[in-house]
Amino acid sequence: MSTDNPYAPAQAQVADVAITAEPSQPVGLWTARGRVGRLRLLAFNSAAYLIFWLLMGLTAGVTVAFVGGRDAVGVGAFIIMLAMGAVFFVFSALQLIKRCHDLNWSGWLWLLAILPIVNLIFVLMLLLIPGKKTANRYGPPPPPNRPVHWVLGSVVPVMVFVGLLGAIAIPQYQAYLERARSAQGR
Repeated sequence: MSTDNPYAPAQAQVADVAITAEPSQPVGLWTARGRVGRLRLLAFNSAAYLIFWLLMGLTAGVTVAFVGGRDAVGVGAFIIMLAMGAVFFVFSALQLIKRCHDLNWSGWLWLLAILPIVNLIFVLMLLLIPGKKTANRYGPPPPPNRPVHWVLGSVVPVMVFVGLLGAIAIPQYQAYLERARSAQGR
């Protein structure tokens, strides 16, 4: 005879199930493999842009201060600046390739960023269309953004906004000063 009660409720072993998120892949700066999200694209290119112009300014300042515009050194400084521009171009191209991968597009589409007028539409698409949340043929999604990405991603848009505001406000203020001076009879 069995000791199991046929009227007892069913029992099963219950354990906590670990919810595992889909793994993310590390984001390499100097590789075309992998994926990068919208904010990281903006953050990486903003940081590279600021570093590029800082180095360009330092090179120009050193050339003018110490050389005084002699031709041979001026050509050397131009070559250094050209090399820095090439490094910035390659870095930006690698980031655009990875952004295309995040959208499950071919990396060759980054070449659209070189074409006039088309580049505006293409870059806006890259910044506005969200990437795939799941793995695609280019690998798992990029890791979540950190606060440093938010800060770096907002630097250049804020600079553009302040520049546009200044371009509008400064001439208006100068015109106001002229009108005020003429009203006072100066």
